[in-house]
Amino acid sequence: MLALLVLALGAGAVLPPEQPPEIPREQEQRLARYFAPTLVFHPDEIFLPTSPGPATVAPTPGSPGETLAPSIDAAISRYEHLSRVAKVARAMVFYRVTVLDASRRRVVIEYFFYYLGNPYRSNSGVIPIHLNLWHPRDLEEASIAVEFPAGSDPRVSPPEQGRVVAVYPSAHGAAMPDNVKHVARGAALDLPVRLIVELGSHAMAADVDGDGLFTPGTDADGLRKFTWGIRDHGAPWAWYRRGYADARGDDAIVLGAADYRLEPVDQLERGLAVERSAWPRGGASRPSWAVRWFGELDEGTLDTVPPPDRHPEFSHGERAAAGRERGFTVGASNLLAPMSFLVGGRWLVPTPSLLPDLMVDAEAIVTTDGRRYSVVDALATYRLDFATRIFVGGGPLIRWWSFSRQEVEWDWVAGVEFHLGRLRVRQGARRMGVLNGTAFEARVSYAF
Repeated sequence: MLALLVLALGAGAVLPPEQPPEIPREQEQRLARYFAPTLVFHPDEIFLPTSPGPATVAPTPGSPGETLAPSIDAAISRYEHLSRVAKVARAMVFYRVTVLDASRRRVVIEYFFYYLGNPYRSNSGVIPIHLNLWHPRDLEEASIAVEFPAGSDPRVSPPEQGRVVAVYPSAHGAAMPDNVKHVARGAALDLPVRLIVELGSHAMAADVDGDGLFTPGTDADGLRKFTWGIRDHGAPWAWYRRGYADARGDDAIVLGAADYRLEPVDQLERGLAVERSAWPRGGASRPSWAVRWFGELDEGTLDTVPPPDRHPEFSHGERAAAGRERGFTVGASNLLAPMSFLVGGRWLVPTPSLLPDLMVDAEAIVTTDGRRYSVVDALATYRLDFATRIFVGGGPLIRWWSFSRQEVEWDWVAGVEFHLGRLRVRQGARRMGVLNGTAFEARVSYAF
């Protein structure tokens, strides 16, 4: 009997966790339509959200309907020559609805926006260069979290019973905090949610006060050190200024729910599959090896839909940005010899307000002459622009003569680190001691 009980408990321990309930397709559609956002574009915007596959391009002469262009370049060229009326007629947005948490009172409605092109250019920051961030097949996303009253069931409740509790519009992903807006308890957000769309890049932010401009603290949570907001002209700095964006006035391109077709996400996936088979490589559809190596543009994200986002907090905002600095690193430096090779990891802890972020950087180091070291640096770090951090801190530098014999020296370091996708280029000053015979460190590493 005891053995059977142990087996039963063991079997229960490995059972998969209970999955949130599925929402009927008809209810998904009702929720998606009720909370569908209004998109407010710059008057100079070229690309509006559309569908991948045949519906993205104009009919060829003599053709009874729309056809897929022979290449992504041809599709872009055709689309650019369409009139604004024709582009609006092809406007399409895709949706997916999932239960958000274990209480089953919250759902997240994800809206996906596909653009044939992303003609964005970043201005220079600390590094005096401009970056051309153009790429085709741009997939953006905005999530709206909705809470229903206690005792209700979002699978059957009328959509008007729900209250928007947060908006998660995508900015630039990766290490860039999104423009997250949480709605205070007891407060209500006017519907439809207005989303300002950045010129060229299609980053988004809520326009809570409806003034056609992004306002930190009003249109997004205001405790960050780095607020992206809306930057039509590619300003890279960590702080936000009103002049970074043009006001959306009467000449803005406004797409309300009545102006675009709203389709379930499986339609988007089918269209992307058509493009993958028709445009597998070549032309503008394939990023260069350098872009793929640096990690600025993941080729796979151009033609795949991410899994359901049941916890937007972990994929948007500062948590997601900090996550890019949590993981393994490999690289080389001149720290302890003409050449030292290092492997280790780092962990970034974002802090509120104007306090510097905290980073722990630990590595095992082997020099070209066979010496072995380990170093643990606790750093106070502050972001100057989207690619640059300054830092200061220190910690123990340990030389390993053997497992039973070590020599420890306390060291400090200060300098600047540049981020190029997943590449990290550090230049710093260190205390010249017995173990480290140089006061200047140049390091190149790659973060996973």
